[in-house]
Amino acid sequence: MDIYLPTSGTNAILVTETQGMHDPVSRLFSWIQYQWILRKDQLEKSNKEKIQAWREAKEQGKAEGDKPKTVSYKRYYLRRARLGDAALLKKIIETAESGSAEFYEYGPNGKKKHSLTRNVTTKPEIGTLGKALQKFGAGNENLAKTREQTVLELVEDLDYDAPSLRAAGVNLEGATLKLRSDSGNVTFKPGQASDVFTYPFKSGRPKDKGYYEATVTKAHALAPGASIELDDVEDWEVCEWLAKDPARSPLDQPSTLSL
Repeated sequence: MDIYLPTSGTNAILVTETQGMHDPVSRLFSWIQYQWILRKDQLEKSNKEKIQAWREAKEQGKAEGDKPKTVSYKRYYLRRARLGDAALLKKIIETAESGSAEFYEYGPNGKKKHSLTRNVTTKPEIGTLGKALQKFGAGNENLAKTREQTVLELVEDLDYDAPSLRAAGVNLEGATLKLRSDSGNVTFKPGQASDVFTYPFKSGRPKDKGYYEATVTKAHALAPGASIELDDVEDWEVCEWLAKDPARSPLDQPSTLSL
């Protein structure tokens, strides 16, 4: 995980290497906030104990210095938003070789169950799916409204009969759209756009220099839209920093740090 901190403001860019199906970022943020609450309580408790100790010492005529000031720490809340890489999204759409549109229905118990998957492999169908994904990634403020209109258009373009699907209990607006290409993958779920800010791991982890060249370049490209000011980082500086601690990862070897 790498965090790109701004030179001013309160926003930062978090880049994570993820394995598995579940996104760990939301849980990471919850953990950070919880740890701060524990630390906050600890600091405030310690402060109260110092004040009490000073009072007791004063009663005994042994107090030194002024009475410690009462301190109170804020509760901090971390807000997160994914940054879509429009250039990468365009590249994925243009080079996609396959994709899918998955539809769901809700059972009598209210639970969602998988209903219908339309795999797309032909250029026309991939283009249709890409058009829908492009609309989701266009920075629309009302993503829910955009999704409803766009998915209905997609259903029609894929030659499905929307009224019949609705009658069968299929939730059209809740479709999950996916495209896969050598440039990366993109997924859009109801009300949530995926972060198309990816670095393809072809075989294991990348060499550090290439990884940081890619992520720093992308961070700079995304920063203006997120109102983030970043210091210029040279890849040699990163490699020099990593060379001081070659055990950053069990899979990193000193040879990967050379220019």
